[in-house]
Amino acid sequence: MKSLRLVQTGIIGALGGITSWVFLQCFLHLQSTIGPLPLFDQFTYKGMIVGLGIGVFLHSREAILSKNYTILKKRIRSGVWIGLISGLLSFVIAQSFLAFSAYISLFWIRLISWILLGFWLGVFMHIVTPASKREKMRILSTTLGGLVGGLLFEICQNIPIGYPSLIGLILLGMILPLSMILIKTYNATACIRVLTGDNQGELYLLDKDIFSIGYLADNDVVLKGYTEVCETHAQIVKNSENYQVVGTCPGGQVFVNYRFVDQQNMKNGDIIKLGTALLQFCEVS
Repeated sequence: MKSLRLVQTGIIGALGGITSWVFLQCFLHLQSTIGPLPLFDQFTYKGMIVGLGIGVFLHSREAILSKNYTILKKRIRSGVWIGLISGLLSFVIAQSFLAFSAYISLFWIRLISWILLGFWLGVFMHIVTPASKREKMRILSTTLGGLVGGLLFEICQNIPIGYPSLIGLILLGMILPLSMILIKTYNATACIRVLTGDNQGELYLLDKDIFSIGYLADNDVVLKGYTEVCETHAQIVKNSENYQVVGTCPGGQVFVNYRFVDQQNMKNGDIIKLGTALLQFCEVS
């Protein structure tokens, strides 16, 4: 499951890179037809376009994997703005380093723009969908993804291959989402699958010793749109090789396989009921 998830994530990222390249070709054709566009220069527009293509697929990754088309529509809409703003900020800031071009080569200025793109994508994705307490780790991982992906992109521009920009953007698009999930995917031995409601089909890897569930945005699994769910309704606690569900809200009941519990060790396939939300505990390999 872990390897399959990484492959699927890489494919989704590659589609983001291909989309960015297609949009770039359309932009260059438009610019050659009507001339330079107002407001920004070509460098900034290119950054916004790359941010748009990659940002949409990066932000929509979980919804695509879970085939949750209701959430996917929302993620695409917010992903457009996340990508555009991230690209704009990244390339405008990087362009300010041109004043030091006598000391910093254009290679490093472009690389700074890719690093900043990864950083801003991580920041804005956390602002829009704060579904995890590990926001610093997510921002750091996308920043590192921008660094590695940006290096690969720049290398592609300097070696004799066909369509270097296309290949570079595909690599960049793959590295960014993979950098987000690689470590936590291989640390996880179990996951929670949402079975009902707007989040139906979403999969959450249990990559921490204490994993919180509730309707507040700072939980690891955020259950919005469900009734009778508390702010932090329950926790999944890892003890050695065992996982245990623990009720944390005095006014909220926890059911495992439709039996009321205060806490209970979990086994593969167990159904957890929190209010009107149904979740399933699954082991992964």
